Amino acid sequence: MIYSNITAKHSNGAYSAQVMRAIEYCRKTDFSQMKDGRYPIDDDFIVQVNERTTKPKEQNFPEVHKEFVDFQFMYQGKDFIGFYPDEANNEIAEDHLEEFDTIFYKENQEVTEQMLPMHEGDFAVFFPEDVHRPLCQMDGPEDIKIIVIKIRVGSL
Repeated sequence: MIYSNITAKHSNGAYSAQVMRAIEYCRKTDFSQMKDGRYPIDDDFIVQVNERTTKPKEQNFPEVHKEFVDFQFMYQGKDFIGFYPDEANNEIAEDHLEEFDTIFYKENQEVTEQMLPMHEGDFAVFFPEDVHRPLCQMDGPEDIKIIVIKIRVGSL
């Protein structure tokens, strides 16, 4: 997992070329006119604009992906993203791996979930071994615009 801000100085070589591509894409793109939806750039780099409302943590499933890394960039608003390492001790709530590259887990009382505060400009990168729970409210429900860039694992 990587957690930073789009305005931070990122050392050359610290991140893969695809992660740097996502950082630069977010720095240079005006998302204000982009509507909720999916914008494939190529087979290895898919941009999703998500206009959502945050909810209480308990109303969001923890999730993982296998084929794609999630680069999540908070464009507008704020939320918490829960995070913990996948130690293969999670019970599956819903398996959508074939259709959407997503597995949703049930609550797991055996893990210590960290809540990452996401403010405008922050980004987090979640790899297949990173369980994450986006869209958790901070101070109550809030309309947010979060950009999720799906990066194919094999392209890293």
